[in-house]
Amino acid sequence: MAAGTPFALVDVFTDQPLEGNPLALVPDADPLPEGLLPRIAREFHQAETTFLLRPERAGATWRLRSFTAAGVEVFGAGHNALGAWWWLAAAGRLGPGLGTGRWSQQLGTGVLPVEITADEHGLIEVTLEQRAAAYGDELTDRAALAEALGVDGRELGAAAGLPVAQVVSTGAAHLMVGIRDRGVVDAARPDAARLRALLPEVGGQGVYLYALDPAEPGADQSPPGGAGRTGRSALPPGGADARERARRGNTRRGAATARCPGRPGRSGAWRHL
Repeated sequence: MAAGTPFALVDVFTDQPLEGNPLALVPDADPLPEGLLPRIAREFHQAETTFLLRPERAGATWRLRSFTAAGVEVFGAGHNALGAWWWLAAAGRLGPGLGTGRWSQQLGTGVLPVEITADEHGLIEVTLEQRAAAYGDELTDRAALAEALGVDGRELGAAAGLPVAQVVSTGAAHLMVGIRDRGVVDAARPDAARLRALLPEVGGQGVYLYALDPAEPGADQSPPGGAGRTGRSALPPGGADARERARRGNTRRGAATARCPGRPGRSGAWRHL
């Protein structure tokens, strides 16, 4: 007999329904067969689908496994984790008080801290600590990169002293491409096939565009980040064509924060054999 499996759809980086970054979330996913997880992610066809499971590592509260729309597992702590922890808090799965306090999540084999706070209006804030950034190779063919992104080559580069395009990973290896201003970030028309062809040369899994607009003091000494940046995924890890945009007005180096209204998200259930 078919069994029903609950799921939720969560909008991250926004306080408005159907805005921000959508996330498909499957709680209590331990009974699901291993091979079914990527198939479910492909069916949802969101930038990422996160499955909540019992942890395997000591000290972890929950284990999170995330898959792209192409069914590729990724291990970064971005909106896939922020949305999951917001749902856990809003759904009462972390206890009373909207789950405020410090928790921990298992991503892959690592365990990372999570902090949840809520204001008097029930607005939940989730703060994640990332793995230490690992800096990889730089992509030097600017002409090919500009053509693949659909931008003028003169618009490449976020600030003096920063690499134009370098692979950086805190769990998922993204080719971080600096752009002169946020208008160009929004106007870019990436060609997924051409971007995929460039990634093997530098060992990237996805492509992320960012701008420091307005440029921040010390931007040429620091990794991209801070209140002035805008970012956009041009090619999610795994090469899926699903598009993801985010404006993160409350981010800082080494952490990511989402503020969301404390109300239940959309939910449902599917049936599988």
